[in-house]
Amino acid sequence: MSKDLNPEIPKYTDDEVTCFHPVFESAAKEAIKAMNLHDVIDIKHHFPTASGPVDFVFLRIRTNKVILPVEIKRTQSGMRGAGRRQARDYYNNLGNMMETRYYAVTNLEAFELFKDHNSRQKTSSQQVHLTFKNIGTLGEQNDLFRQNIVLAISEILEIALNDSGKYQEEFVKFQQELDACKTDKNRWHQYFIPVSFEYIRGVSEVVPSLKKQITSIGWKAADTYKHSPDRLIDYGSRINFNNIFCQPVPPVNDPKCFNSAILSEAYMSGKNSGAGDDIAELVVELFDTPTGQGIVQTDPELAGILAVAARDSLGKKLDQDKVVFDPGAATGRLITALNVAFPEIQPSQVWANDIDWHFVEPLALRIGLSHSSCLSPTNSPRITFENICNIAPEDLLNVGVIVMNPPYISGINSVVERKNFSNRIKQISNAESILNIGQAALELVFLELTWRLSPKDCVVATVFPIQHLTRIGKEAKAFRNFLVHDLKLTHIVTYPRQGIFESVIKQTVLLIGKKNKSSNTVKFIDIQIAVSEIDTRKLLSHLVDDEDNGIRGLCINQISDDLLNENISVGWKNIIGVGNKAIRFIQDNFYNFSEIDKTKNCKVHRGKMGNKGHTQLVAMDFSKPKFPQLLSLIPNEWRVPAVNTADKLDIVFNSQKPPNISFVPPDNAYSTGTPESDTLDKIISAYLPFHELKAKSTKQKVNKKSINGIKSDLKSDLKLQTKGFVLIPRGARKEGKISIVEGSDIIVSTNFIIIEFEDVIYRQLFASWMLSIFGQMQLEVLSTPQEGMRKLEKSSIQKVRLPDFASISKTDVDKLVAALKIDQPIDLVTPKIRKTDEYWAEILSPKNSQNFLQSTLDIFQELLDERNSLG
Repeated sequence: MSKDLNPEIPKYTDDEVTCFHPVFESAAKEAIKAMNLHDVIDIKHHFPTASGPVDFVFLRIRTNKVILPVEIKRTQSGMRGAGRRQARDYYNNLGNMMETRYYAVTNLEAFELFKDHNSRQKTSSQQVHLTFKNIGTLGEQNDLFRQNIVLAISEILEIALNDSGKYQEEFVKFQQELDACKTDKNRWHQYFIPVSFEYIRGVSEVVPSLKKQITSIGWKAADTYKHSPDRLIDYGSRINFNNIFCQPVPPVNDPKCFNSAILSEAYMSGKNSGAGDDIAELVVELFDTPTGQGIVQTDPELAGILAVAARDSLGKKLDQDKVVFDPGAATGRLITALNVAFPEIQPSQVWANDIDWHFVEPLALRIGLSHSSCLSPTNSPRITFENICNIAPEDLLNVGVIVMNPPYISGINSVVERKNFSNRIKQISNAESILNIGQAALELVFLELTWRLSPKDCVVATVFPIQHLTRIGKEAKAFRNFLVHDLKLTHIVTYPRQGIFESVIKQTVLLIGKKNKSSNTVKFIDIQIAVSEIDTRKLLSHLVDDEDNGIRGLCINQISDDLLNENISVGWKNIIGVGNKAIRFIQDNFYNFSEIDKTKNCKVHRGKMGNKGHTQLVAMDFSKPKFPQLLSLIPNEWRVPAVNTADKLDIVFNSQKPPNISFVPPDNAYSTGTPESDTLDKIISAYLPFHELKAKSTKQKVNKKSINGIKSDLKSDLKLQTKGFVLIPRGARKEGKISIVEGSDIIVSTNFIIIEFEDVIYRQLFASWMLSIFGQMQLEVLSTPQEGMRKLEKSSIQKVRLPDFASISKTDVDKLVAALKIDQPIDLVTPKIRKTDEYWAEILSPKNSQNFLQSTLDIFQELLDERNSLG
């Protein structure tokens, strides 16, 4: 942090941490001093929370309680999008550390304060009134701007301390009116006409060219025209915004459409923010769901980086007769982030499409305002609301660049949509879809259809789940083949997940391709700091003009198409991330080791319990069963130890105190008319209410089953694991657990991979190897990250390399087995060296074990940092 008492007011493009943060901290300290609270309140930078460090918190010194967390963004767009969500997330994660119910976000030129309340679930409904809401314009170096920041901080602090915040109700009422007519397209549109009119009037106060236009036309306040609402669309369409200012107009004197309080708020919002982001946020919130499966807007800085990479792929300015197209634009975050990468672009060179008519007005408003200095009836963006299946290749003949963030829906939940897309692909190409195979996710087929619609030499730039680059299923292999040979990749851009789609499980990456590309390499851009800290203007000059302007936190390399092609079957995790370094380390140091699937007398398979569901029945907690009435019905002789999750799993499995209890009915329990069958029927009958309740409440589809159907499932899933073996959890986040099971018959769930060795010593050495940092590093390399978790499959485990256990001396075996019983699983956030690691290092590198172990730890830490940043 800067020690300058009066750091310069930053520009939008300046670094957030080094330029924005010092200004806020300096002003915050001045505000605290002016309020005579310097002995009561302290300001803390990068205060830790469960979801990462919050930029600033005001802390009560005596109690160490947080009075107010504050998130800093560079732009108002970022502030009203990701900034709001991050600030609320930090507030929620602070939990009992919070003294108040307030949280705030700012980009220094504007402040927003929110007050949490159970009855107000939407973030916008939690916003409170501020006097010092708008400070000035970034880049202005004057004392008044700095003084206003101090006053704004003083106000939000005083409101939080006194709990005196009053909710900002006007736009909440507007949102409620929209919510009530989500199924009435005409009524929805009528509400937007006067609100948009007033919003644009507000924007004109800070955009001279727009002010000149509306003054010459003679615009007045929207409610002036409530007796003749046709004049709103007459006056509005003379500028443009044709998708807003069109029929049907509101009824004459409609009290809801011409609510003066709402219109006043719309005018002030336009004047203060001017980009349409707040209107778009209101609409997006209407389609949020409790499970976070609603519309997720692209972060504005990430949208800017996508545009810059697309411009670099294009290799030139956008020709005047070419268009940029977004096939699934939603509220227009991508299409309004083009100006830095394509400063020459005109409104008429923009085409935004979405299937959902609810986004017509916010999209038109956002795009129009992003071109407010040159918008006119003859220079108009194209906005359509079509199913992409209804768009023809001929419609895209003048498209030069496509930018998109496709719908992310799993294959099992998008069967109909995938079928429609693949049918359309066959219609326009006379060929079957190459990506609609198996359980392909919808985004794969959406991208393929978009690519097939695109013309020669078109650039396609998309935000995409990174898992498709790393998984090894047939769907992912086909996709990587498509990227290399069809989409013709030119750029891959990776970045930390911090602040990016945090409500979405899938970590994302930017993929850019160009039909008929001339080079045989792909530019790999690895962003190592928060996306919000990247200056897109500097990135543009660095890529396009080849200026070495030293962008912090950026690493750019070239990857050959041949290398990507060679690794299509195994995935690209070890090409595009830290895994590349790790795989070289493994190849250099474990080159003479054998892989598990090539090891004799070793079997690898997945646990079966719960494969067809019914976990509540077959995996009861040993110490505190959730449904004791079920357990009481199960005969003691049927009961067996079981393991469902790794939560309570010991390294050496304790059959006397297992994590779970399950049961194995005898064979005649599956025969009709036997006493054992009657007993099993009673158990299942007692379970059925819980099964049916889950079928009603779960997010996933659960089919109700009959007693005989459940019996069939149990017969298939309840298989005893009788030999000695080692368990490796398929999912891990905080600890690298394993468990060795000796002399126990147990049932293992599908959450584990089971590895069997006939030889007891080999089994113990394998458990020790997998517990060690050397085994755990391989699991990191071979896994797929998902929401910060390490996900493993049987095929991944089979590729783990093992030393020659036969060559290990008895002395070393004894040391390793002894350490196995006392060491703890390795920490997967901040790993520490244990005895097991030291002993293996001495075996692997006897002359230089300490340096060898430190090198391993350094690479392992990098792997963990990368995965945790993705979560």
